[in-house]
Amino acid sequence: YLLQGGAPNPKDPYSGPGYDLPPEFNDLHHTKGVIGMARVPDVANPERSSHGSQFHILLADNPQMDGQHTIFGECMTNCELLRDVKKGDQIEDIRVYVRK
Repeated sequence: YLLQGGAPNPKDPYSGPGYDLPPEFNDLHHTKGVIGMARVPDVANPERSSHGSQFHILLADNPQMDGQHTIFGECMTNCELLRDVKKGDQIEDIRVYVRK
C-alpha cells in the first residue's frame, strides 16, 4: 500500500528528530502518489500528532487514511519508479518543489 521513509537513523526505523508536528487534516483524499506524514496510532498518540520526519508515499488509493494523516504533497514525475522500490532500498536524493 505505501512506502515509508524519513528515519534519520537507518538502523532504527522508528527514529526521528525528537519532536512531533501538530496534525493538519483536510478534505484531500489518500490516492496513489499522495505524500503524507507518518504517525503513531491513536491508542498511543491521542493528540494524533504527525511524526517529526517520517513520511509515506501511497502506492495505491487508501481511503481509510482520509482525515487521519496530514497530506503535504503528491508525486508528480517518475511515479512509475515507485513500483520498483524494495524493502531496504534507501533514498539517495529527493527534491521538493513548492508550487505558489
